[in-house]
Amino acid sequence: MTHAIRYTDSLDGITPAMLDGFFDGWVKRPSPQAHLRILQNSYLVILGVDDHSGQIVGFINAISDGVLSAYIPLLEVRGDFRSRGIGTELTRRMLARLKDFYMVDVLGDPKMQGFYERWGMTPAAGMMIRNPAAGMIRPRPAALFALPQAARPDAKADRRQHEGEHDQLEHAEEPEADQLHLVPRKGPAAPHRQQPPRPGVQEQHPKAPPQRQPDHTDNRRDPRAGSGRT
Repeated sequence: MTHAIRYTDSLDGITPAMLDGFFDGWVKRPSPQAHLRILQNSYLVILGVDDHSGQIVGFINAISDGVLSAYIPLLEVRGDFRSRGIGTELTRRMLARLKDFYMVDVLGDPKMQGFYERWGMTPAAGMMIRNPAAGMIRPRPAALFALPQAARPDAKADRRQHEGEHDQLEHAEEPEADQLHLVPRKGPAAPHRQQPPRPGVQEQHPKAPPQRQPDHTDNRRDPRAGSGRT
């Protein structure tokens, strides 16, 4: 019986129990819990979901700076769902979402080059490190990454706290102002030294404003005076 496959880019409701059966052939397979963290920390994820069982049967993810470049590190379809075009559909949807990036890179085995060439990708040389002894890096709380980027207030607070700690570290190594001989920490201020006038230039002193004398004149108009109009 062929089950319908639906595709989604949302991780809402996805649990480790829905991610069993992946990383086939890996010497050290990430656990379903680590797999979920990988998806949560990705820039973009597209999942193939079996409508009958609710299990994830295929996935593709991308990591990116969100500006210039994107990299597709993982594409896999579960063994019992292969040869049904699921990997092709996952790749098509992912490359359509990344079409505005200047560079989109994939690192894979030579036998996979033909698969990616159909999407307009070209072979290129690359370098890599694979460390089988490495463990899974412990990330920040996974719940933080389950939210969309715009709805992560804790991420901003976490970044501000990190920047604050960084600023404290920098300021702790800066010398005080008195160590730089810029401003004395204690003691009276240095007296102001007036510059002598230049030769041939008469020293100018500000003139005091004239004091207004009290007016004792009767301000009443003389009836014999004219109206002042001409």
